[in-house]
Amino acid sequence: MCDPGKNLINALSVRCCMSEESQFWADQLAADIISRKETKYTAKPVASPAVFTVKTSASLSGVLHLGRLSDTIRGDTLRNALSDAGVKARLIWVAEDTDPLRKIPEGVPDSFSK
Repeated sequence: MCDPGKNLINALSVRCCMSEESQFWADQLAADIISRKETKYTAKPVASPAVFTVKTSASLSGVLHLGRLSDTIRGDTLRNALSDAGVKARLIWVAEDTDPLRKIPEGVPDSFSK
């Protein structure tokens, strides 16, 4: 069985280890989230929300590539797993448009670099 404090990846806390029963990572994470009675930020008990919210985002600057979708795909997969587990869940996707532009994409006029 996985230690909940170890083997966590990225902002979604995706578990990279599996139980003996081998459950899909999103289903395992959804079950863990649904059963939580407290968070690591407070010792006070927390009530289960009426709607579970998964928030993900992507930067609009830089080169477009398939890897930029990975966080959004994981977020949507987790939202689906939460819904499949019988709880209400929603996905919030944010376009991160306030980060500094890393480089002017090919084909954009030089006047945009100002």
